[in-house]
Amino acid sequence: RSSFGPWTRDTLQAIADQPATRAPDLAEQFDRETKPFKLDVRKLKGLGLTESLKVGYQLSPRGQALLDHLSGSPARASGAQSKTAADRRTHLTLCGTCVP
Repeated sequence: RSSFGPWTRDTLQAIADQPATRAPDLAEQFDRETKPFKLDVRKLKGLGLTESLKVGYQLSPRGQALLDHLSGSPARASGAQSKTAADRRTHLTLCGTCVP
């Protein structure tokens, strides 16, 4: 757990809402220092949820699917599931509401 609480969903949402935004600008929105914020985004990138741009970030298709699920989007309601075992593992690790 993070010392400042859950961050995954909020960070994914911020990146989705503001693609190509500089990391210092995103970090400031969360009252965070840039370096630890960037480390967290790198964790998301390592899971295939974000992609680095020349300036800032954007969600990968996997990241958008997870954010849609966490937000209760229609894709979740229709029973859509991740297509690969890696997607399912990532989902179960980050979701917190689903059971394996």
